[in-house]
Amino acid sequence: MSNRCDGEEKVSFSSVVDGPLILFPNMHQCRKILDKTSFDIGIQMEPVVETSSIQSILNLVRSGLGRSIVSRTLFEFYDTKDLFYQHIEKPMLTSDVSIVMKKNGFINFAARQYIKLLVSEIEKLHFRTDQAAMYSLSRSIL
Repeated sequence: MSNRCDGEEKVSFSSVVDGPLILFPNMHQCRKILDKTSFDIGIQMEPVVETSSIQSILNLVRSGLGRSIVSRTLFEFYDTKDLFYQHIEKPMLTSDVSIVMKKNGFINFAARQYIKLLVSEIEKLHFRTDQAAMYSLSRSIL
């Protein structure tokens, strides 16, 4: 059973925030992205509940209190068979993730294996990636 809406429905950010929201507090990275996006398009978000617990967010959504905006990865990590998600576009929400390593440093076997696993998961989940960055990362583990 899929957690998606039929037809791969996409929604606009402004339509999502027009209603009761259950969000992480503004110290969380996810919330910072939402706050910046809402500021950029001139919308004021006023969540009905803020909590640091993803379990609480999911349970409050289940109870019908409102909706939430979380990463797809986080959504898929938890038991959400009874919930669905929609992709937000206009504007699309993104965040940059980086691996930080010492320049010209030795990358041990465990680190190389971790990077290979990370690259594999990024590809499996179809994340949008900078191809040059992925090539550079792959070259760093050769």
